[in-house]
Amino acid sequence: MNKGFKETEIGMIPRDWDMDALSSVCLKPCQWNPNKELRTDFTYIDVSAVSNETCKVAYPTHVDAKNAPSRARKIINAGDVIYATVRPELRRIAFIEKEYDNQIASTAFCVVRADASKSNGKYLYYSLRTEKINRMIAEFQRGASYPAVTDKDILRQQIPLPPLPEQKKIAAVLAKLQKAIEIQDNILSSLRDLKKSMMHRLFSYGLKGEKRKKTEIGLIPEGWEATSISDVFDIQQGKSLSAKNQTGEFKKPFLRTSNVYWGHLDLSTIDEMDFSMDEREKLKFNYGDVLVCEGGEIGRTAIWRSELAECYYQNHVFRLRTRDDNTNPFFFMYWMQAGHLILKVYTGAGNKTTIPNLSRSRLSQFLFPLPPLPEQTEIAHILQTIDRKIEVHEGKKSSQQDLFKTMLNNLMTGTIRVNELDIDTAEVEAA
Repeated sequence: MNKGFKETEIGMIPRDWDMDALSSVCLKPCQWNPNKELRTDFTYIDVSAVSNETCKVAYPTHVDAKNAPSRARKIINAGDVIYATVRPELRRIAFIEKEYDNQIASTAFCVVRADASKSNGKYLYYSLRTEKINRMIAEFQRGASYPAVTDKDILRQQIPLPPLPEQKKIAAVLAKLQKAIEIQDNILSSLRDLKKSMMHRLFSYGLKGEKRKKTEIGLIPEGWEATSISDVFDIQQGKSLSAKNQTGEFKKPFLRTSNVYWGHLDLSTIDEMDFSMDEREKLKFNYGDVLVCEGGEIGRTAIWRSELAECYYQNHVFRLRTRDDNTNPFFFMYWMQAGHLILKVYTGAGNKTTIPNLSRSRLSQFLFPLPPLPEQTEIAHILQTIDRKIEVHEGKKSSQQDLFKTMLNNLMTGTIRVNELDIDTAEVEAA
């Protein structure tokens, strides 16, 4: 046992830290009484306004005080922490920034207001975001339809309490890490907006600025042709999945629609199915094959880039293979994304069954714009360049999120100590 640590209900923490209930380091927040405090309007924060991905207020609403929801009763101040009491495991937790000072939150939140002489608001916010404490609070929930905890359940939760200067330093480190993640989010948002704008422009006007002509899929450059998919691609549907096909001598990896996303494949989970020699000859992927979803989000399209040495596919996925060298499959993949999501060319294209699906005959009749091969290749290159940048920043964001999670656990348990580090806590103190 580490002599510098002591055992607590949340695990080992440094001996010079205290364990105490949130209520002992918090002040009592105020309730809004519409009959006594007249307001004309205000920003209202409901449970749905808090993102459980970022743990920030993301979707507040502006309301007329006369028509305010009956739950709009809790006054919040900058530096408060709001913690949703309904389904606490969903992590609707947010730190209240200055822009929401003196606004109103739903009674479905517990408002945690730090006593500045004993605790730091952002430290309390990060404490409530830890896996251990959040899980311990969730154990108090009761009720079947809408399981919830009470404000008392949250405020009686025991949390580790370092000396106040160390609380501020811990919060400062975590705030900087969170800021780095937000920067990546902003970059990704800008890149995705750029891609959407470029797709709209490129597939509507092309690269040469030539006049446009009317077609069944809208206006396209004069030098382009509106071509049916079956004229350019060989379309092959995959093998049906059954209990019998899940056993056999020749089990091979295969893709479902759940593996196919817009522009990329998720191969984190790959199932296997038995394929005969003839089926393997017929259904094996080649580099550059286009995959189109028959069900789910119909038309969702990606490219096989030989991620696995050998792979096949289920019947809910179509494989499109170019008939000649005059079509760039990456151009077509981007067109399908633009046609479905931006230009809405194929709206309502699925068969009207209980579960919408895209038949092979319907897919074969789809028209798409086909410029000369050099222009196809250049357009695909432009969009691939943007996609590569998106992938880079998604990787950076993922790494930063992993670092944040690790540091959150280590700092909140004292595994890493910051009390002797020279850390600027100005941002935390200004909050």
